[in-house]
Amino acid sequence: MENLLSYIAPLQLLLIPVIIGLNEVWKAMGLASRWVPLASILVGISISFVIPDVTTLFQIISGGIVVGLSAVGLFSGVRATGK
Repeated sequence: MENLLSYIAPLQLLLIPVIIGLNEVWKAMGLASRWVPLASILVGISISFVIPDVTTLFQIISGGIVVGLSAVGLFSGVRATGK
C-alpha cells in the first residue's frame, strides 16, 4: 500500500485552519471538549466531498480523518505550548 499522505489533496490541507476555527466556535457555543475531535473528523469528511481534486471514496474518508485529527492535534499542541 502506498503512503497514506499521497492520497490527501493539497486543498484538503487548507481545511485544517478552517476546522481549528470551527472548533473554537463549537466550544464557545457549549459543545463538550470530548466531542470536538469527532466533530472535526465529520466536518473534514463532509467538506472533502466537495473538493474537486478528491475523486475516490477512500480519498474522501482518509483525507477527512487526517485533516480533522490534524486540526485537533495542532490546536491542542499550540495551546499546551502557550501555557
